[in-house]
Amino acid sequence: MDEEGSGLERRPNYDATYMKEGFLQKKGQLLKGWKKRWFVCDGRTLSYYITSKDKKPNAVIPLDSATVQDGGLSETWHSPRIYLTDGTSGTMYCLSAEEKGVASDWLSVLTKAVERIHGLKVKNGLERSKSVGGTSITPFDEEEGRQKPGIQNTLPPAQLSPVRKPASGSFFEKRHATHDPKIPQQPTNIKLENNLSVASELLNCLLFNKTSTQHPIEFQFNGVHDNVRVSTAVHKITGKKYARGSAMIKAIPSVVLRILRDDHKRNEWDVHFPISKHVATYGGSTDLIHLSGGSPMNLFADPIYLHPSPAVPALGCAALGSLFAYDPSSMLLHSAASAVLGGTFASVDWRTLAVPRDLLLIRHIYEATSPHTNSRPSCQNVLDAVGMSVVPSAMVILEMSVVNELKPVPKGVIRGHIGVSGWLIEPLDAESTLITYVTDLNLGGWVPSSTVSRVLLDRMKCLSAIAEFVNQAKVYGPNLGYLEDDDDYEDTPTTAGDEVPTYETSVADARSSVFHPRDYFKLMVQIPTGGVKLTDKEVAKKQNGVLMEVIKSMGTKLLEGKSAVSLSLPVRIFEPRSMLERLVDLYLYAPNYLSKANDATDPLERFKLTMTFAIAGWHHGVGCMKPFNPILGETLQAEFVDSAEVFCEHASHHPPISFVQIVAPKYSISSQSILNGSMQGNCVVQVQQGPVRVSFLDGTVIEFSLPGIRMGGFLWGDRVVDLVGNIIFEDKKNGLSCDLKLDPDSKKGMFASNKLPTDRFRGTIMSFGNEACDVSGSWLEDLRFDDAMYWSLHKDSCEAMVRLPDSKVLPSDSRNRQDLKFLAQGDMEEAQEWKLQLEVLQRSDRSKRKDGRRPNHWTMGTSH
Repeated sequence: MDEEGSGLERRPNYDATYMKEGFLQKKGQLLKGWKKRWFVCDGRTLSYYITSKDKKPNAVIPLDSATVQDGGLSETWHSPRIYLTDGTSGTMYCLSAEEKGVASDWLSVLTKAVERIHGLKVKNGLERSKSVGGTSITPFDEEEGRQKPGIQNTLPPAQLSPVRKPASGSFFEKRHATHDPKIPQQPTNIKLENNLSVASELLNCLLFNKTSTQHPIEFQFNGVHDNVRVSTAVHKITGKKYARGSAMIKAIPSVVLRILRDDHKRNEWDVHFPISKHVATYGGSTDLIHLSGGSPMNLFADPIYLHPSPAVPALGCAALGSLFAYDPSSMLLHSAASAVLGGTFASVDWRTLAVPRDLLLIRHIYEATSPHTNSRPSCQNVLDAVGMSVVPSAMVILEMSVVNELKPVPKGVIRGHIGVSGWLIEPLDAESTLITYVTDLNLGGWVPSSTVSRVLLDRMKCLSAIAEFVNQAKVYGPNLGYLEDDDDYEDTPTTAGDEVPTYETSVADARSSVFHPRDYFKLMVQIPTGGVKLTDKEVAKKQNGVLMEVIKSMGTKLLEGKSAVSLSLPVRIFEPRSMLERLVDLYLYAPNYLSKANDATDPLERFKLTMTFAIAGWHHGVGCMKPFNPILGETLQAEFVDSAEVFCEHASHHPPISFVQIVAPKYSISSQSILNGSMQGNCVVQVQQGPVRVSFLDGTVIEFSLPGIRMGGFLWGDRVVDLVGNIIFEDKKNGLSCDLKLDPDSKKGMFASNKLPTDRFRGTIMSFGNEACDVSGSWLEDLRFDDAMYWSLHKDSCEAMVRLPDSKVLPSDSRNRQDLKFLAQGDMEEAQEWKLQLEVLQRSDRSKRKDGRRPNHWTMGTSH
């Protein structure tokens, strides 16, 4: 076949209405990146290949059990998305094309092909055959590297996948809470959740070496084997044996996590159970996994004897043989013969009779805070300006055996058992990961105790195998061949001709008035679960590993006997804007609503309009690039389009406090912002404490707080930004208040999932203790009071901040910062040098201020 499609068109029964071949973009099942593949629809099946020249398809999808749905417009390709669900396996394929017409043609062809084959079945009175010769048909997808698990389902084909409403091409269209079934979904229950909770408690004790009264376990050092530090322990209550090993991997944590989760990479490092199949999912991060394929000779590396010493069985058999002697004269003969027989059996290597083993495991992934944090250098001096304390997090993969009818024990195989086993993935520095593995593997069947202990120790060889695999796989690059666009993005560009506009082009000049904070959305995509996700790979690449890089640099300085105070964050993670500008971004909707609020005669209506002003600006704070921390005494002067004057000043460094004053003819805004941040697991949470007060001409003052900002994916995974917290609005003069809760339907638990996206909020306006109005909406969509919409993100816009001429601002204005200027010009080296100089001068000023001297770092701007 070739790209012109002549191979299919030459068929005598070719019909272009339901047959087609050509290239489409396919989103991966495991790593979610778009890949160009050659598809062939022959009217009965849909096959796809890596190229048009390939002879063997990667997968063949029967259309008699498939469903086709219009997935709306892809923001990557600006073409229709096609959702094709394989009813046999439950796998959903997401397809699109670079050209809109090509994708539309494919959607029409696939829809007609499925309708045609379903119509023939109804016409002929045939039901879909679920098996041939008693063997279930489960297609194998070689590209994804696993057998598609079969589903026993009596529902008609149209009900094999959840109902999806057609998505809109608009970025701000409402999302749906339904999820696409890529693998069979298993129902969870309280018993399973409790078992996982108990297992995770035990696993934390094993991984972090924390003994307790319930789990009295003390590991004993067993030595270092192939660069793996090995320890063993026995549970003093249950008597179970555990082995634990740890090794350093020269890769970042996200890559190590991918390797452990990648089913078709397991044969690269696990000699005992090299075949891994994803059987089902319980939702969230909990899955059913089947491990098999290991040879008994690999599993039992050492010979299996009845007893380590043949003399013991020989003596036992001799004593037993003497009991069967007919008379004393024959006793010696019977004893000798029995001793020889016993010694012979004890010397036989019984591995030749061993049968294969497999495992059926629940795999649950969760985050944990490593207790090793206390022994690591702190970045507090570096990140003091935002009150951030670094707490490196860890990822844990829990594994435990279960019984499930989806995977019965195969004939001729003994199913092993794992009470609790798991992996701990901890970042060491910018390039290395500490991986720890613990297990209590029980092979089942008859196995001598000495062999069980040896197998536990042999399992630790997986760690050295992973380390060596990583070293050799680096020929494919630092990500070991995993594509950078394989992250779990909704729509990720993969061609040079379809790049997302980079932020630097929008703010090439920091003094420009063109930039609008809504431009941050050029780098992001709204996600169904809530919040926005960074899709600009250049920005993500700049930020990856920066925290571990700082920790590594700090540790090096401390070891050299130098002060760690001089550490400076790399400017590559910054945007050419100051935090003072970010604070003003939140109030850009003031001209839209606050003058109207002042003119309103009804206090409740004024309260609603003030809430609208506050909530409408929340989405302006989602920028993923870091703004410059203000220098003590730094100011900002600007105007709004309604002639409101804007004044900002950074007044305190410890703690970091900034003040904003906005004065307009009909209103004024004053805010005190105390920035506090912390590292929570894989997320950085920034809280802006301090009230915001809006004052009107009649003396009414409405006070409210600001939401916290949570940014995930700092150590691994996607960079997701969301808002968190409860926001209190209060008008004491008129007895009005509202407690607005973000993510109001949040649930706790291992299998908990929200029915609504986390960016939604809900509350009630109270008037002197009585309910006056319901408030609902999303900071990424709209705001409603009862049924009335007061604000919509894609309908109601605001103007950007107006920059004043240089002659009308103070020398301390943020625009005069040299580090910010050079970064805006793209001179990273000079920007880093100036940033370091200003930080050194600021620390010097700290002591000089005690003598009454004013800060001197602003004078440097005119001498360069």
